[in-house]
Amino acid sequence: MRGALMKENIKKFFKVLIYLIVFSSLYLIMQITVTFPYAFFYMFFKAGAKSMSGDPNAFLSVNPQEIMQSVLMPVLLSAIIMTFGIAWLIHVLFRKNFFERLYFNKTTVSLALISFVAGFSLQIPIGDIISFVEKARIMPDAIQKYSEMMESIMSGQNFILEILLTGILVPIIEEIMYRGLVFDQLRKNLPLSLALIFQALIFGLIHLNMVQGTYAFMIGILLGVALIRSRSIILPIAIHMGTNLSGVILSKFQNEIGNTAEMIMRISSYVLAPVCIVLIFIITINKPHITKNKTNNALE
Repeated sequence: MRGALMKENIKKFFKVLIYLIVFSSLYLIMQITVTFPYAFFYMFFKAGAKSMSGDPNAFLSVNPQEIMQSVLMPVLLSAIIMTFGIAWLIHVLFRKNFFERLYFNKTTVSLALISFVAGFSLQIPIGDIISFVEKARIMPDAIQKYSEMMESIMSGQNFILEILLTGILVPIIEEIMYRGLVFDQLRKNLPLSLALIFQALIFGLIHLNMVQGTYAFMIGILLGVALIRSRSIILPIAIHMGTNLSGVILSKFQNEIGNTAEMIMRISSYVLAPVCIVLIFIITINKPHITKNKTNNALE
């Protein structure tokens, strides 16, 4: 009897582990998968004319950084569509309820707006913390590589596409994956506090660099708490959208912002971020919160 129970627990553990690995890395896998054909076709059309004119080094002359900048937005859009479609299809094939795991419950417009402002206001404090760490010579190589990577990837992108993809669609798909599927599976099999920490840890690790992963972990905690208290994924999506959109806007116009405007923005951010987060806690204090699933069945 004890052996059969242990065997069942081991089987359950591996089911949960496989589920978490698949759905926590699916978006990243889709990005990597679609990058190769986009990069190949870009190189083909970019270097095709030179190659046909007899230039033997036509393909080697294409700059890898130029390739990544040019295919980034199509890659993101394709990865978003494929990730959602595959996640839905897997649940359909295994006869598991997909949309009920996503916590798309109603919330008030005012609470969603407060959440958006909270996320929008977090970008400047996050940037200041990174700058402080850099000046303190903590992880200087990691921060330098992160800054260079972000600048090389995001420079020269179409602003409207950045808003649409990075600011709107990416937060939606990431919240569906991490605060939806991943968190839902964790909270069914772990104490709620551990589920909260682990979903944020997975969210941080999936960013694949220490700097972005560290603040993604901290924001992941906030996003998870917002979900737990509101029972609605709309709040995490709103916070995530605010954070990403402010990042896109600041990166686009930071060189055009005067000292006075920058000071006003900084003060506003440091005031609005904590005020909005406190308001979220106050407004949701009497709402029913997400709790650990008492049935504790894996892969429900």
